[in-house]
Amino acid sequence: MIEKNIEYDILKSYIEIKNQTVETVIDTCANTSIISKEFALKLKLIIGVNEKSNVTVVDNNTIKTYGTVKDLPIRIENKIFKCHAIVLNEPAQHLLLENNFLIKHRCNISLKDMIMSIILCSTGDWIH
Repeated sequence: MIEKNIEYDILKSYIEIKNQTVETVIDTCANTSIISKEFALKLKLIIGVNEKSNVTVVDNNTIKTYGTVKDLPIRIENKIFKCHAIVLNEPAQHLLLENNFLIKHRCNISLKDMIMSIILCSTGDWIH
């Protein structure tokens, strides 16, 4: 289930990673997924700190990244979907899923019903 914050037009969902539920922003315009350093450390994820770079955020400011998490295990309806995420020291939210994640996993977002569905490539079944 996704939620829409009418005031700011933000789509949010609750995603599970390593048995921790996190409020997640679903950003169809972002070109990279983002995880907060605090949340990544809490989950004891491996952060590739040699992969630091800069990202430009929506207000055109440039922020240095802390590193990258590869194969972030996102659980939706008991299925694992992996993605890479850039680690930021203090992002506005703990997790942001970007456009490429949505495309790679063939996500369908219904704003009418406020549901995000993902097709399972192995069976062709949809999960919500």
